[in-house]
Amino acid sequence: MQLKTCAASDPVPEAFFQLPRELAVEDPHALPPDPAAETSALRAVNARLTWIEDNGIPLARCATGLRPDPHTAWIGHFAARNHPEAVTQLFSAVEGDLQSQGVRRIFGPLNADTWHDYRLNLNPAAAPPFLREPWNPPYYPKLWEQNAYPICDRYHTARIRDLPAALERLSPFLRRLKRQGCTLTPLNPRAFPAELDRLHALSLNIFNDNPHYTPIDADAFHALYARTRSLLLPDLCLFCRDPRGNDVGFVFAYPDDIAAVRAMRGQRTLPARLRFLVNRRRDRLCIKSLGCTPETRGTGVGPALMAAVLQVAIRRRFPEALMCLMHDDNDSRRLDGGTSEPFREYALYAKDLTP
Repeated sequence: MQLKTCAASDPVPEAFFQLPRELAVEDPHALPPDPAAETSALRAVNARLTWIEDNGIPLARCATGLRPDPHTAWIGHFAARNHPEAVTQLFSAVEGDLQSQGVRRIFGPLNADTWHDYRLNLNPAAAPPFLREPWNPPYYPKLWEQNAYPICDRYHTARIRDLPAALERLSPFLRRLKRQGCTLTPLNPRAFPAELDRLHALSLNIFNDNPHYTPIDADAFHALYARTRSLLLPDLCLFCRDPRGNDVGFVFAYPDDIAAVRAMRGQRTLPARLRFLVNRRRDRLCIKSLGCTPETRGTGVGPALMAAVLQVAIRRRFPEALMCLMHDDNDSRRLDGGTSEPFREYALYAKDLTP
């Protein structure tokens, strides 16, 4: 086996993208990779790329970089065959390189920060994925654990099958919020850049104390959300304003259009966009982000936002909703009115390097 490496600032060899492309072909639920977008993301964080080949056949790959907090790093953009020896060689190489830079702890899989893709799906065989869900072959967790990466954080997605029942339990919060003079307004697609600025400012305030959080600037935030514009239904993305007109919370939800996105086959041509429209369905709603500012926590803003988005979901005849990718210690997992059931579990891993 041969170890290959380069900087993301260099021309990235096709071999780095070959493996995830092959894995996506083999998995009917996987979305095809986007090498151009991935290259841009890797260069933005000055990543180092490493991969293992055997006679020109890629077996494992990853990217690495330093975190803002001292002596920590990330391993992300991970892809591998079920080949423990190759993955051990990969991890050994990148760990040695990071340790030489003074790194003492590594998190992964983490694509630089928690704004981008991170975590492993612990039971992907249980049900097909939803849009923007971490997705990987079922053998990935074992590969990480065999290389002495224990789980440091757990996450889960919950499913609400009975939306009217959940709404009935949460509606009192929504009525009280309105009596207090707060207003809920949908995202304005005609002022999309300005609305993204509002989301960015709120997100920096609301999620500042989340595990492994690091801020990103407005340009990076706009780049991250620009491609979601075609997926959005404005009334599923709501802002909450207090009586003085200050933004104090938001909920960001979207239809699970994964079948439509998969039908595009990683392309952005006119035929691909037509395939997207033909394959759009309304099978379920994904509630991706929901939060309120620190000073309004415990006042009912969160449950009221949940009730409001459930009202829209029922009106639009979504049969179910997913509360997506919540940290196991996050209070937002209680915003189901006691009506949800487990859907999926995820994990982030960390390894302490020996000095």
